[in-house]
Amino acid sequence: MLTKREREFIRHALGLSNPDSRGVAYRNYYYARRRRRCCHGLVAKGLAVHYPPVVSYQPDDAFMITTAGFEAAKNKAERLDREEAERIKKVDAKAAKAA
Repeated sequence: MLTKREREFIRHALGLSNPDSRGVAYRNYYYARRRRRCCHGLVAKGLAVHYPPVVSYQPDDAFMITTAGFEAAKNKAERLDREEAERIKKVDAKAAKAA
């Protein structure tokens, strides 16, 4: 079961909180400058994957949502766009490797 905050986080990371998304998740990332309990809680549940900062390129922690996270937070009839559907498979593979 997701908390309201976790669900909002997942929907934001996928772009579903944007009214212009029209129910299609068109991205899959969230950058966090400081430790966020919500983010790491989703990682522990297998609903997100953590990517550490790359200091020279991106100094913030990155989080990407897994298929399980998308399924847990989506509304009826929402979907991933074609590119994100392919990209999320790599996120799922990283989550499986970490488990």
